[in-house]
Amino acid sequence: METARDTTLETTDIETKKVDPAGDVIFLVQNKMRVLVSSKILSLASTVFAAMLGERFVEGQQLSVTSPPQIELPEDDADTMWLMCRLLHHQVRVKEERSSSSLVRLAVLAYKYDCLQSLSPIIKSGVDRWEHLYKETIKEYGRDISWEMGITFDRFIVSYLLQDISMFRKASTKLVMCSEESFLEFWDFPGLTVLPTITFRTWDPLSSQRVY
Repeated sequence: METARDTTLETTDIETKKVDPAGDVIFLVQNKMRVLVSSKILSLASTVFAAMLGERFVEGQQLSVTSPPQIELPEDDADTMWLMCRLLHHQVRVKEERSSSSLVRLAVLAYKYDCLQSLSPIIKSGVDRWEHLYKETIKEYGRDISWEMGITFDRFIVSYLLQDISMFRKASTKLVMCSEESFLEFWDFPGLTVLPTITFRTWDPLSSQRVY
């Protein structure tokens, strides 16, 4: 659990981005971004935030509009946290130009904070849009295996997190039949570590049956 402490002197040069101008708590993300948010809105969307900002913890006892406590989130990506908070506050829609990999990072962060239920329609539609874009692109320029596999990996991870059985089946089948490498070689792929390694160890023997 992240902890709140007085870091005012350490972060005076960091701009505070106000997701909610009347917010009562500040997230210091990666020590490079301060995000002012509403604890009530986040608590309604996330059981993790509800626990973190509840009265049982110091953070919850210090909530204040006039003097918001600061909670350090050093492990979370600043831009992704900024996007997630804005989405949960209904301030922004995922733009069409946002990359599918950024949507994966959003899904992984939402999974960590248990707010996928609130964001799953946005994430799924965004990933679907990128697959549609790829299909339209190959009509004019031909197939790009690297791009295709990247999008498939994104759909694979998102489908697992969203528990979308149909999407997971399609993406995993395509990966098994088309990948030239052992799946364990892709372990550093963004978001992939949220999946159990047994998944890849089980599939690897099947990967000799390639389809191109």
